[in-house]
Amino acid sequence: MKKSQFANVVNHEGKALIHNALFGGVIKAGCDDSRNFLDVIDSGNDFEIDINEGFHVALKDMRMIVDNDMDESALANYYFVERQRHELFIIPFVTKQCNFRCVYCLDKFSNDRMEESTYDDLLKVIEDLIDTKGYKTVRISFFGGEPLLEYEAICRFSEKLNELVNKKEVQFIGGMTTNGHLLTIDRLKRLTELNVTEYQITVDGLKESHDVARPLVSGNGTWDTIMQNLYDAKASELEFMFMIRSNFDNALHQIAKNYLEHMSQHFAGDTRFTFSFVAVKQLKGGEKNIDTVSAEEEIDITDEMRMLASGMGLNVSGSQLITMPFGYVCYANSNDSFTIDYDGTVMKCTVQTESAMNRIGSLSGGNLDIKDHLLSHWTSRGLQEKCKSCKILSICYNGVCPAATITDGQCNKNIVMYEDALKAMLI
Repeated sequence: MKKSQFANVVNHEGKALIHNALFGGVIKAGCDDSRNFLDVIDSGNDFEIDINEGFHVALKDMRMIVDNDMDESALANYYFVERQRHELFIIPFVTKQCNFRCVYCLDKFSNDRMEESTYDDLLKVIEDLIDTKGYKTVRISFFGGEPLLEYEAICRFSEKLNELVNKKEVQFIGGMTTNGHLLTIDRLKRLTELNVTEYQITVDGLKESHDVARPLVSGNGTWDTIMQNLYDAKASELEFMFMIRSNFDNALHQIAKNYLEHMSQHFAGDTRFTFSFVAVKQLKGGEKNIDTVSAEEEIDITDEMRMLASGMGLNVSGSQLITMPFGYVCYANSNDSFTIDYDGTVMKCTVQTESAMNRIGSLSGGNLDIKDHLLSHWTSRGLQEKCKSCKILSICYNGVCPAATITDGQCNKNIVMYEDALKAMLI
């Protein structure tokens, strides 16, 4: 037998575990014999297992060890295709306007908004796709601009969608990417009642740094209002998931401990709140003096902030995705994922909005009119030979960003993040 291509052994501070990147199982080695056996199978040589040894049998049952002739890249492809058949994921751009003017944002804002007729066309398309594709879950993530500028329209659409999915006996999971400034507790209550429960909200440090980076159109600060909304949500018994994203530059990195201590005092131990950290990479032409981190520094600083946050009792996002089978595959990589612009244009990516290649079709009278040759640009995965033998093929499947060619540097970054996430399981 041989160790599975996707069974990865990590040793850290005298402890060891093995993780299956294709099926997601984890076994920690609890004694010297178990750790020694992991060293043996990690050597790359063939070996025999002892069927009377429980640890060996567990590894076999969890497919950490497999037959020598198994083609595991083909197995990964099978599960990659299979996973795409159950959930429909749609990201509607409900408005192109925003009440913020963040210094690193490159969006071109306008007063364009999704009309009622386009919402109705989208409902017809969802119903047709449920009937023809057999989806068991419909996931909607409202986007903008700032989606809560269209709060009432979102509520009306969600009410109709809930009626539809109840009739079809499928699940609806709603969410949005919002700056959080308009997400009052009363609005959150109504939205969660409509099954809109998942939110990404950005907080860039404490008041001083956040208000510089993320002001209102008027130039006034936004930190106080956002944080009050978060405190009110925390004090409620509502069921929701908030992912608090912090875009860090060198300045925010320097005050990270104070910022995370503040967040820990308010949100540690509450599983409804998770935290993620992303480096600022793009800025408008010199409007603000923000000292971005280098690509070389990004991994180390991200890991440092994640470990610091975790040590303070905060739930940290990212480690789950980078160890989850196909967890690092971009939504745009799926045949079952669509971004709908305000005017009914169908796209794949929320970032490459100006690209002709991204505009793959339209909602036409309640029909989903897709140009398959453009769709295939986003969803076809021609694996390079080096990918087929990669130990985290089943994590990213060469689909971290289908809009760009994944470089060796990006591959190495993903592997480092994966290994660091496994080490964190041993702490």
